[in-house]
Amino acid sequence: NGNLAVESGNGNGIGSANGGGNGNGNGNGNGNGNGNGNGHGNANGNGNGPGSNNLMGIISHSVFDGIVYLHVICAGESCAKWITLDEAMAYCPTGVVAYTKLQLAQIYGLPMDMLFE
Repeated sequence: NGNLAVESGNGNGIGSANGGGNGNGNGNGNGNGNGNGNGHGNANGNGNGPGSNNLMGIISHSVFDGIVYLHVICAGESCAKWITLDEAMAYCPTGVVAYTKLQLAQIYGLPMDMLFE
């Protein structure tokens, strides 16, 4: 059994603003000089994250010396490979969670919709 999942959602927000104003006034004798300067700057930045755009199919799993390994194939690669659970979670956590739920449903006979609430 294989399972594919995609996790996405990257966002960056950067905002900066500069405002400046200068005013000069000179007066001689009966003259007046006025100068006003105003500067305003506004910027907003919004971003949501973290996330990854990694796609990974999980073929099977095994435990060796107390370490869980997943047999996976990653998007863009031509060969499957064995990686640790920690590596898989770092690369595509939603794929690992989906695979785990699928395995629980098969082992315990639970309906899938019960696991995805």
